[in-house]
Amino acid sequence: MVRILLRDSIVLRGRELEPIRGYVYVENDKIVHVGLGEVREEHEVAELYITARERIILPGTITPSTWVSLYPFRLLLLSGNLQYYEVFQVVGKDEVYYASLLAGYELLKHGVTTVGVMDQVYQEEAIRALFDIGLRILVLVDPHMNDVANMYNRWDGKEDRVKVYALVEASADARKYADIIGRDRIVAKPGKIISGANVFIDPVTPLEPHKTVISSMFLDKWIKGCALTIGLALKYSMFDVAHKLVLKGKANGKEALVHIITRNAEVMGLKNIGVIDEGFKADLVVLNASEPPGWPPIPLESDVFYEYIMGLDLRTETVIIDGETVLDAGEPLNVGYEKIYKAKEKVSSLVEEYAKRVKERT
Repeated sequence: MVRILLRDSIVLRGRELEPIRGYVYVENDKIVHVGLGEVREEHEVAELYITARERIILPGTITPSTWVSLYPFRLLLLSGNLQYYEVFQVVGKDEVYYASLLAGYELLKHGVTTVGVMDQVYQEEAIRALFDIGLRILVLVDPHMNDVANMYNRWDGKEDRVKVYALVEASADARKYADIIGRDRIVAKPGKIISGANVFIDPVTPLEPHKTVISSMFLDKWIKGCALTIGLALKYSMFDVAHKLVLKGKANGKEALVHIITRNAEVMGLKNIGVIDEGFKADLVVLNASEPPGWPPIPLESDVFYEYIMGLDLRTETVIIDGETVLDAGEPLNVGYEKIYKAKEKVSSLVEEYAKRVKERT
């Protein structure tokens, strides 16, 4: 049994992320107790102590759909200087793995603990990279590019960290794959409205909020109750997505933060995560508020407390997923810096090559 005690901190507790001053006690993969003030004697026994003074502990954020293998090329793609299909003219399995590993590292460093994988080309490599780094994964499988049943059998439920969905564009596919993996796992392709789908990504017309995911590029379409996701963005941070929503006047800070955690979990049908309370999975993020840009700390009672968390880009000190510490002091513990540096070297030459091609066109 692994016991973790995070003490002397600000904890965002419950579905509404109410701040308290206290501690979190974890056994194996579950939160056993969230307490106010001093630690109970029976919770003093732990293998790992994290004294989180001037730290903020919150549930890990969730991005339901994200392009991870495109991460190194995001600037070129978003600027319109590179097309999606061009990336995979020369990118192979190894490059997809290492590109996805870099994306996973940034996601961890921004407090993301659950990531939806939209990538279809060499999808197994993208999943494996995120799994290796320790993330919780939602696999969105396009049946026209990958075998849904095979992916479901191979990955669903693996170490209780992977959940497989079918990404469909026709009602016939929705019915077919609902029989294989369940109706709650049917997701319509971005921009599509499919009869039989349970979740819709960036639909062309508004749908029920509890079924809708809006990506960072389409925040003007967001209404209260919709999930939020990164999609493809310059910064792979759900805090950044939530802060942009606040700046657009669509939500206040607390609403935005609740949506990127609790609401995202509900829309994607995720059970027992996205909340710091007894019995929930220990997916926890520790933010450092003891140093710039978090100093001096904002009082809990302040109207801008939640904006402070999202907008200042506080340093992510520790990330715990399923009761396992996967990031500490900025280091990805499951893969180590050496593998991250290798990934950077592998991908850098490709990015340089594409940048040269773009320059030659202009």
